[in-house]
Amino acid sequence: TADTERRLIADAALVPIALSETRWSDAQSLIRNSVALSETALDPDAILFSQFVAMLLGRSIDFQDERLRLARTFSAQAHSGMNPRTLSGALMATGSILMANGDRESAEQMWAQIEDLGSRTEDPSALLWGPFTAGLRALYDGRLDAVLECAGAVRARAADAGSEGFGHNLANHLSSRCLAYLGRQPEAAASLMAITRAGAMAIALQSVAHAYANEWSEAQTLLHEFVNGRFGNVAEAPIDLRMDFLEAAVILGDTDVMPRLSSGLQTLGN
Repeated sequence: TADTERRLIADAALVPIALSETRWSDAQSLIRNSVALSETALDPDAILFSQFVAMLLGRSIDFQDERLRLARTFSAQAHSGMNPRTLSGALMATGSILMANGDRESAEQMWAQIEDLGSRTEDPSALLWGPFTAGLRALYDGRLDAVLECAGAVRARAADAGSEGFGHNLANHLSSRCLAYLGRQPEAAASLMAITRAGAMAIALQSVAHAYANEWSEAQTLLHEFVNGRFGNVAEAPIDLRMDFLEAAVILGDTDVMPRLSSGLQTLGN
């Protein structure tokens, strides 16, 4: 059992590295292996870590049913006595998945637990995920000014909690898309460039930001680099990465690349 738990933790820990190197298929294999091993593991923190990574980073099209299953299972479990850093991230990821699948009530319940966890434990991650999820809620509601306020709250808490690097990454993830939607492309670009190791995701959002700013040539160059394989096989790329580039393609009216980016998306939610 100890060997199983060490293996599932190692597999889950290697996922961000594989994603940063755009090894999409390898990342998904690591996630599936970790989740499979968690079915026989006994250590609740090891199981939690595997679930957290799978829900946060398991974004290939063919993993979405499993991702939703994990979120629903996690939302029905008791969470006392678990590592607050991992638990707060898992609560955030679970709420995000449930919200995206139309279950706002359950999502709000997950996110409410983060604030309580942060107050009880003063764990830096829990303290930062709280205003971050408030920003996600505002983004879903289209309250863009509120999103920027939440990003500012994340930065303020990060300074107080001594977790500036993590906090600024979260704040920039929130604010970059919002700034792009508001047409503030230079600020959106600066926010994206400040995200540590954002890689392909930052490039996708840069394409979106250029498109909203009517900078057609810049947006299309980034879009076509992705479609032509700059970051590997498009079909294996994470769903959110493909959808960001698809958003840029729709703004640009690039009907040549839309079918490749949208392939398989119609099966989601069925």
